Amino acid sequence: MGHALLCLLTAAIVLVPVGIQGRERPENEPVVTDEDLLLCLVQLAGTTLSRDLMTYMVHGGNMLLPLEGIGRLLELGIRSDPSAQQAGGHVARPGQDFMLDIGNGIVSVSGKARTFDPSRIAVLQDDIYVESKLLGEWLSMHIDANRLESSINIKPFAPLPLQQRLARQRRGSNTWGYRSNDPDYPVREAPYRFLGGPAIDMTGTISLLGNKKSIETSENRFSSRISGDLLWMNAQLDLSGVIDGESRPFVSIDNGRLLLEQVSPDGDLLGPLGATKVAIGDIHPSSLPGAGNISGPGLMVSSYPVQRSQDFDTVTLRGFLGDGWDVELFRNGMLLDYRPSNPDQSYIFSDIPLMYGYNELKLIFNGPQGYHRTETRHFHVGQNMIEPGNWAYQASLTDASGSSLLSSDASDSPRPTLSWKSDVGVTRWLTASNLLATVFEDEDQLVYAGAGLSGYLQMMQIEMQTVRELESGRWAYQAGLLTRLEPVSLSLTLQDYQPGWKTTGQTAAILQQITGRIDGLRPLPFSPSSSMSVRYGRTSFVDGQERQIYGIISTHRTLGVLHTHRINFERHRQSGSRRERFYGSSYASLIRKGKTLRLQTDYQITPIAHVERITAGGEYRFDPVTVMSGAVTYNPLHATTDASLGFSHTGKSMSYGIQGGYSSTHTWRVGLQLSLSLLREPRQGTWHASGHMLSQQGNISALVYLDENRNRIHDENERPLDNVGFFVNLQNHPDTTDTKGIAILKDLPPNVYSDVSISTATLEDLLWIPVDKSVRVTPRPGYAVTLDFPVWTTGVISGMVDRIDNERRKPAPGIQVEAVNSDGTVIERTVSGYDGFYELTNLPPGKCSIRVSPDQSAKLSFASSLRQVLIDREGSYIDNIDLLLEPLPPEHSSRKNDASLQAIPAP
Repeated sequence: MGHALLCLLTAAIVLVPVGIQGRERPENEPVVTDEDLLLCLVQLAGTTLSRDLMTYMVHGGNMLLPLEGIGRLLELGIRSDPSAQQAGGHVARPGQDFMLDIGNGIVSVSGKARTFDPSRIAVLQDDIYVESKLLGEWLSMHIDANRLESSINIKPFAPLPLQQRLARQRRGSNTWGYRSNDPDYPVREAPYRFLGGPAIDMTGTISLLGNKKSIETSENRFSSRISGDLLWMNAQLDLSGVIDGESRPFVSIDNGRLLLEQVSPDGDLLGPLGATKVAIGDIHPSSLPGAGNISGPGLMVSSYPVQRSQDFDTVTLRGFLGDGWDVELFRNGMLLDYRPSNPDQSYIFSDIPLMYGYNELKLIFNGPQGYHRTETRHFHVGQNMIEPGNWAYQASLTDASGSSLLSSDASDSPRPTLSWKSDVGVTRWLTASNLLATVFEDEDQLVYAGAGLSGYLQMMQIEMQTVRELESGRWAYQAGLLTRLEPVSLSLTLQDYQPGWKTTGQTAAILQQITGRIDGLRPLPFSPSSSMSVRYGRTSFVDGQERQIYGIISTHRTLGVLHTHRINFERHRQSGSRRERFYGSSYASLIRKGKTLRLQTDYQITPIAHVERITAGGEYRFDPVTVMSGAVTYNPLHATTDASLGFSHTGKSMSYGIQGGYSSTHTWRVGLQLSLSLLREPRQGTWHASGHMLSQQGNISALVYLDENRNRIHDENERPLDNVGFFVNLQNHPDTTDTKGIAILKDLPPNVYSDVSISTATLEDLLWIPVDKSVRVTPRPGYAVTLDFPVWTTGVISGMVDRIDNERRKPAPGIQVEAVNSDGTVIERTVSGYDGFYELTNLPPGKCSIRVSPDQSAKLSFASSLRQVLIDREGSYIDNIDLLLEPLPPEHSSRKNDASLQAIPAP
C-alpha cells in the first residue's frame, strides 16, 4: 500500500505541471520552451555578476543569452524592444552606438554595420535572446557558455569600465588589517532615531487534523516580528503563540525574544571605546576557548568587525526562523547543512567550518508560500592579524537563569555570567589574546582565565590558547593550524583538557579532541564546479571512551542539477568493545523556469544496511506569484509514507496558502496560512504592504531625480525619474523607481555596508549621468534608510585634432584637449587618439571653450584654435569641433616658458 501510494503521489506532483505546460502553442510563440530554460552563473573575468541569469539551450548545444540582461550586468547601455524586434543604445560608453534590427538582419556597432543570421536569435516577451558566440562577436568579447556547468564566463577583448572599477577595488583591498580599505565611495550617514520604521511581519495558521474516526481542530498559531528604531537603537521583537477564541486571554504568547542594538562597521560607537556593536536583550556572545558557549538575556559591547569570525576556523550563525520556513546553508556554493521549521522559531548552525582565505556563506530561506530569501555573509580566514597597536574586545554580562528575556522558564534567582575576550596587535604577523569568564554549571560557579597567541607566516596561520579554571586549578590547552596549498585548504586543531574539566553545556568529560579538514579538493578535474571536503575527528573521554569520525562531503553541478553527497564513518570504543557505523545522505535539486525539483535520501551501510528516509518534492510556478508545492516522504523502516500538497499565492499586499497532508497511518491534516508584511516609507509616511517578509533584512528608500540646478538637493520643481534600476554590491537589484522616483530596495544584508549605484542602462537618456557612481550606506532591519540619487544632464563634444606639418594637415595624437567654463576653470580633459580623434564627456549644460592644453602648446611651440560651444539644458552631442595646431613663428618658438595660448581662427 505504501509503495503504491508513493508512486501515485509522485506521479501526481510530476505530471500535473507537465499537463499544465503541455498545451498547444500559438503559431507566433517562440520555438524555445520552458524545457530549454537554464539558470546560469555569470562571471566577468572571475567576478560573479549573477547566479541565476535566465538563458535557453537550443538545438546543437548552443546557448541563447538575453541581450538587455547581459547589457545590464555589464553596465552597457543597451535596451531591447522585443515587440518591435529592435534594440539600441551604446556599448560601454555613449560614443559607441549599438543598433539591432532583426527584421532587416542588420546590426551596427560603433557605426559599423554588418549582417547576421536571424535564426541565431529568439525574440521572447521579456527580451531578445542571442546566441552566445554571435553576441560575443557584436560586443568584442569571448563568451564561454558552458551547459554542463550552467555557467557563463565573459572575457572582453578590451577592459570594460566595470572591469576597471572592479580592478581598482581589488587593488585597494587590505589583506593585513582586519578592516578592509574604503573603496572611496561617499558614505551616507543613517543615524538611529528615537522612533523609526517599523516593519512588521505577521503570519497566522489554522489547521484541521483527522483520521478515520474523528476530526479535530489543531492549535491556531501566530508568529510575528517587529523591527525598527526605538530609543536610538534598532529593536527586533519576535513573538509567537496560540490563538484560542474560547479562552481568556484570546491570544497566548509562548515564545518571545527582544533585542536592541546599535551596529557600526566603522567602529565609532561609545566614543573612545571604538565599539562596532552594542546590544541589549537576547544576545549571543561568541564562544570562549575552554569555557564554551555563553548565552542569555543581558548586555554586550564588542569592537570586533561585524563580519569576522572570532573563532580560529569556525563560525556560528543563528537567527529567526518563522513558522513553515526552512533554511539551507551553502559555503562557496557547497551545501553544508539544513535546518527545518521548529517550535523555537530559530535556527543555529554551530561551528561552521571555514576554509583558509575567502568564505562566502549563503543562507537560503524557503517559505511556506513558495517565497525565497537569501542572506550572504563573507569571512576572510588567515592574513587577518590585527594591526600593531590596535585591539578588539568583547564584553558581556548575561543572566543564565533564563533562555530569553521574555521567557517564562527563568528561575527565581538570577545567575549572572560575565565574559571578556580581547585581541591585541603585537606585530604585523603576531596577535595576542586574553579571556576572563565566570559561568554557572549546575550549581557551581566556574571562573576561567586564559591567554593565547595567533601568528601568521607566509600562507600559514597558527593559534595557541591556554585556559585555567581558577576554582579547581585545572588547565585546558588548544592549538590550531590553517594553511592553503592552492586550491586546497588545510585545517588542524587540538584541544586537551585535564581530568575533571567542565565547560558550559558539557554532557561528558572530554580529555582530548583532535579535528582535521581538507577543503577545496577537486574530485573531477574536468568539472570546475565539483568540490569535496574531507574531515577527521577523534575525541577521548575521561571514562575511557573514544570516538572517531571520518567524513566526506562532495558537491557537483551536472546538467543544471546541484547534488551534494555526505558519507560518514563512526567508530566507538569502550571497555574493550567496539561499535562501528557507516552512513550517509544525498541531496539533489534542479531549478528550471517555473519548476523546482528536490530529492533527498538518508541511508546506513553498516552495521545493518538500510534506507532510513527518501523524500521527493518540488514546486511549480504557474506565474511569478502562484505556486504549487508538494513532497512525498517514505520511511522504509516503519513502512510509512507521508505526502503533502499545497497551493499559495503571494500578492502585493499579502500572501496566503493552503496545504494538505496524508499519511499511510490514515491520518490527515489541512491548514490555511495567511501572511502580511508592512513597512513604513519614511519620506511620505506611507505604509507599504507586501506578501514578502520585510522585517528581517535591511531596506533603503532611494529617490532618483533630475538635478537641473546641480545643487544636489531635490527641489520641488525637479523631475523624479521612474523605472530606474540599481546595483547593490555589484549585483543587479530587482526593484525600480515608481512615478515619484522612489524605490524601496528590499532584502539587503543588515548592519553591514552596502554599495548602491544607479544602473545607468536604465536611464532613458544616454546623456544623463548619476552624480555619484556609487554610495555606501549601512541598512538595518525595520527602518528604510533614505538615499537621494541626483542625476545630471551632460553633453558630449568630439572632433579631430590636426597639426600643420610642411603645409600639410596631419592627425595629432596624444594632444591634451580641455573644456573650460566661463570662469576659466578646466571642467574636463582628454587625450586625442592615434588618429587625432578626441571626445569630452560628462560636460555640464552651458557655454564652454574647447582648447588644447596651454602648457602642451607652449612646450610643442604650436598655436591652437579655440572653439566656443553651447550645450543646451537637455544635453547634446556636438561633433566636428576640430582643433588645428600650427607652428609658432621662430621668434615665439624660443619662448618655451611662455604658457599663454595663441588663438587662431577656427578652421
